[in-house]
Amino acid sequence: MIADDVRALGPGPLTVVEGTPVTPDTVPDPGRAVWLMPSPELQRRRLAERGLPEGVHTLYTLLLADLAARIEAHGLADRAVTVTPDATPADTRAAAEALLAGPLAEGPAATTPEGRRALRRAENEAVATQYRTYLARPWTTGDPETVPVTFTCECADPECTAQLTRPLGTFPPAGGGALRCH
Repeated sequence: MIADDVRALGPGPLTVVEGTPVTPDTVPDPGRAVWLMPSPELQRRRLAERGLPEGVHTLYTLLLADLAARIEAHGLADRAVTVTPDATPADTRAAAEALLAGPLAEGPAATTPEGRRALRRAENEAVATQYRTYLARPWTTGDPETVPVTFTCECADPECTAQLTRPLGTFPPAGGGALRCH
C-alpha cells in the first residue's frame, strides 16, 4: 500500500515516506531516496525504551537486517545513513540533506510564514492520522484521547525546531489554533 500511495503522488512536492516497507524495490528513483538506518546499539536502546515484548524486538531486528540487505543488493549503500546513539538530530539531518541536495534544491520551499505554518500543520495532521489509525486496530493498546504524541511547533519561525508533546485527543487545538511553542 505504501508503494501504491507513493506512486499515486506523482511528481510534485517533496515527500517523506518512512518505515521498513520502504525498500529499494518500492522507490521509483533511488537518487531521491535516503535510508536512515539505526545502528544495532541504537535500535536495541530504542526498542528497550518502548517496553515491547521480546518477539517485537526480534521482528524489528529482522526487518532492519532485511532492509540493509536489500539496500546492499541494489548497490545503494551510499544512500544509507547510519544513525548512532551519539548522533544528534542535526547530524542526521545534515547527512540526509547532503544526499538529497538536488531534490531539495528543486523545492518547493515555504518562503512565507503562512506557507511554513501550512506545511507544519500538514505534518502534524499526518502524525495524528498515523497514531489514530494505529490505535484503531483491535490488537493495539492505548487511549487515542490521552496517548502522548510529539508534534512540530507551528509558529512558522524558520529557525524554530521545537517539538510539543500533547495528548492526541487535543489535536487539533480547541478553536482551530496552531500548535505553538510560545
